[in-house]
Amino acid sequence: TMPAPPAFLAPSFPTRFEPTRRRILSYGAPTSAPAPIAQPARGLPCAAIEGPDPAAAVEMSRRGFSRALGAVALGLMIGFRGERLEADEVEGKEFGVKPQPEVTEKCYLDVSIDRGRPQRIVIGLYGDAVPKTVKNFRELCVGSMGFGYKGTNFYRVVQGLTVQAGDVIGKGGNGGKSIYGDDFEPENFVVPHNRLGTLSMVKSRTSRNDSRFFITTKVDAGYLDGKYVGFGRVLEGMDVVFQIESIGGNPPKNSPKKKVEIVNCGLLDSVRVSGSE
Repeated sequence: TMPAPPAFLAPSFPTRFEPTRRRILSYGAPTSAPAPIAQPARGLPCAAIEGPDPAAAVEMSRRGFSRALGAVALGLMIGFRGERLEADEVEGKEFGVKPQPEVTEKCYLDVSIDRGRPQRIVIGLYGDAVPKTVKNFRELCVGSMGFGYKGTNFYRVVQGLTVQAGDVIGKGGNGGKSIYGDDFEPENFVVPHNRLGTLSMVKSRTSRNDSRFFITTKVDAGYLDGKYVGFGRVLEGMDVVFQIESIGGNPPKNSPKKKVEIVNCGLLDSVRVSGSE
């Protein structure tokens, strides 16, 4: 007579017991083994053998190892996709994100970190969606009112959320001044904070806007919607923004640990850029 087939258990896969029939159901194949032997606690899938057929055990181990390799390969594929998605987010091309308004004008900020070589941040402005706020920022970049962003510092770093600048009256972030007077009413809240590098206005203590602004370093900061006026986004130089963020801030106001100065700024050629780009 043929001997009963051996029972094999793969410790990395769940095994279900049917106590009334004293059978082990593993991989959907019932056997007549009286009880499973102890399973290894950790490690790659391997076979516990019961019976006189070691060749079958080797085959089962080979299959378990193949499954493990397949799982590793799948994990790597998922990991690579995650890295690509993260890179796309840095470029502002997140999947499933509502497009922001069309860029109508571009300004630049040349930033020096710790008195180092200036590096450029290019910002696209949403002139059709928030024209009054955009005009305020543009004229402060140009300095047409006799004051502006040139020579001012980034005054606050909130790691994982924003970097802040734009105090044109030099109060360390406690004051600002618009081209319309000391401040002006928030224009609207149509621009969502759902994109890395969104440019938005800082609110004064009276919930009005002046010259101060922030740039988001978080992919989705939607909880800022309805509270802060978004009016543009970073088109180039997000790596510079991350450098500023990486400096960190000193308590209690999160002032940058190193000097970050806007050494020059201005208006670039006006070019319309779709909100989806």
